[in-house]
Amino acid sequence: MMVTDPVCKMTFPPERAAATYEYKGTIYYFCNPNCKVKFAQDPELYLSSNAPAEPCCCCSEAFEDDDVKVEKRLHGLLTGFIIAAVITVLIMVIEHLPELDRRGVACLAWGLSSIAVFGPGGFLLLRGVKSLKNFKLNMFTLISMGIGSAYFYSVYALFFAGTLPASLLDDAGNAKLHFAPAAMIAALVILGQYLEGRASRGAGRAIKSLMELVPPMARKVKKCCGSVVEIPLNEVQLGDWLKILPHDKIPVDGFVVEGHGPVDESMLTGEAVPVEKTVGSKLSAGTVNGEFVLTMQAEKVGSDTLLAHIVELVKTARKTKLPVQKLADKVSAFFVPAVLAVALIAFFCWGLIARDWSMALGAFIAVLLAACPCALGLAAPLAVTVGVGTGARNGILIKDPSALESMKKVDTLMLDKTGTLTENTLQVRCVCVDHNTDKKQFYRTLFALENNSRHPQAKAVMAMKEFKLYADSLPEVEDFTSLPGQGVCGIVNDVRIVLGSKDFMLNEKVDVDGFFAQNDIDRSLLPANSLTYLAALGRVWGVFAVSDIIRPEAQQVVNEFKQNAVDPVIISGDNAEQVKLVADTLGIEEYYPALKVQDKLEKVRARQAFGRCVAMVGDGVNDAAALAAADVSIAMGSGSDAALENAQITLLAGNIGKLGKLFRLSAAVNGTIKLNLMLAFVYNIMLIPLAAGAFYSLLNWQFTPVCSSIAMSGSCLLVVFNSLRLWHLDLDKKQKKTAE
Repeated sequence: MMVTDPVCKMTFPPERAAATYEYKGTIYYFCNPNCKVKFAQDPELYLSSNAPAEPCCCCSEAFEDDDVKVEKRLHGLLTGFIIAAVITVLIMVIEHLPELDRRGVACLAWGLSSIAVFGPGGFLLLRGVKSLKNFKLNMFTLISMGIGSAYFYSVYALFFAGTLPASLLDDAGNAKLHFAPAAMIAALVILGQYLEGRASRGAGRAIKSLMELVPPMARKVKKCCGSVVEIPLNEVQLGDWLKILPHDKIPVDGFVVEGHGPVDESMLTGEAVPVEKTVGSKLSAGTVNGEFVLTMQAEKVGSDTLLAHIVELVKTARKTKLPVQKLADKVSAFFVPAVLAVALIAFFCWGLIARDWSMALGAFIAVLLAACPCALGLAAPLAVTVGVGTGARNGILIKDPSALESMKKVDTLMLDKTGTLTENTLQVRCVCVDHNTDKKQFYRTLFALENNSRHPQAKAVMAMKEFKLYADSLPEVEDFTSLPGQGVCGIVNDVRIVLGSKDFMLNEKVDVDGFFAQNDIDRSLLPANSLTYLAALGRVWGVFAVSDIIRPEAQQVVNEFKQNAVDPVIISGDNAEQVKLVADTLGIEEYYPALKVQDKLEKVRARQAFGRCVAMVGDGVNDAAALAAADVSIAMGSGSDAALENAQITLLAGNIGKLGKLFRLSAAVNGTIKLNLMLAFVYNIMLIPLAAGAFYSLLNWQFTPVCSSIAMSGSCLLVVFNSLRLWHLDLDKKQKKTAE
């Protein structure tokens, strides 16, 4: 069982809670005592549905629903980095101008450094103090101590240079100050925080995109006189009659009371074919009307609609997602105490044993500066940022960089069918003509009838290559009639022709079974739900099957993931026969048809309950909740806005073939992050003994804080150059997933 801190929204097991608080009979758990104190002051504030997350010392990036606050924070970080970087450059420049008074230069550097350290870098110091206060040491502990040591030592050296040993003074007797390194450390860490913070955007946009599926206004039909007036959506009442014009979005849930016609429900069900609606048929908010005018009665409004329930599912799935714990913070939990121990040992050894407290102070500061892990703040964000740019060049839009880290663990790939594995367009897959029927007559009659129809299937029929052969010689159709949900009929050359489903044929007394028997056709090879019959005079002339077009690159993607020990699974809202057809064609053994929104979400969570790491690929509103719950969420660029906003990654142009590139990019980015962390830690660890003075008797030279500051920058350069290698990554080169 997992619990969520109501203040910072951090999710963790209850046994790891640092504090608890009982309010109105409910026990709430907190990741640290400060969150408990805030909650106790105003519980209702943090229990409200729109309460934003407040960052605390335990989670560097708390979940944030308020996009305005996220943007404001990111703007502040970027501004802070620019200020700190400019100040660092100014200090370096003025320190090397020989014509300026040294004392004045030092005071100016002090003032400028104070602006950078306590202005933009103030939150770093605050986090460091909080980590010490709560004994939860992390990366910010060393960062704040490194910045503080450089700054406060320099202030001391500026006013009390006479008390320092000669090794800490230059030839003119002036103290060697470290105001520039203090500002530089702050700038580099702020840059890392900015790059990392960009991942927290988009949660509010996802919810907004779902709500935008519902029109803001509705056309209410006055029952007294039949006139139509536009009213705001929130004024629609249960039982109201609403007029839906062609191509309008359905405003609320209800049912048809007048009219008939197809409605596009693909965003909710995944069905590529619009559903024919007649009087009494159910309508759902957010779906799109077809070519005809409908009148509906409102049955569910506001938060009771199906779309509103989907929004709540998305919110719940997002909030129950575990935050990614950075590897740098894990290692820092052991690294920070070790560094502090080394610094204190060096201080007391030089002070108590060597009786040189000035040397002891220099060694203490040098160790902290040498070990300051500013490169750790860049190790993951910089590699991910370069990886995001590489992905963009390859048609992969990565909105949440943390997904690249999670992707290395993926062992299950759940795929929607319509719009993901298929192109969301219909195609006539096969045609069977009765051997006693002239094919030319069959096609001319078929095209003549479909040429009068507005049904989406008609477009697929007219797209057949045979249409061009007979387009100029189509017969006239008299008394054309469209029967919603059944088919069409008309008189061609004085013969009544019917075109439609099997049920329509049976109503028309057409011998369907005789057609299959006489033509020796194995009916099991044809998906019954997608068959359309053309008949006349009680006899079937021919039958054709309509289905989605499978994307040409889908087979290659499925084969590649199977080779990499990732299980592909289809979860679709489409009918069983259509889903089975796609699964069999692509060689996918596990598939689940006719799933609703909640069903898809439960399929994802069921896999996760068994410890599986799930990547979900979808394109519709019915995929939004499953995308939000998945460990890695991927949307097709041709999909709905709701899917795009809820997904961490988007495959531009709806090309599922980019999935292979995405996984190869993830492997490369994760490898680079690990190498960056190793370089940063190994480099700093090698400097620590030198800074502590372990080799002083051998070299007769002290590794001063100035040398530590300069050397510390070397780890940042290593991380930068190693991360930039990702820019030249070849994502077309296939590779097998390596076991970790």
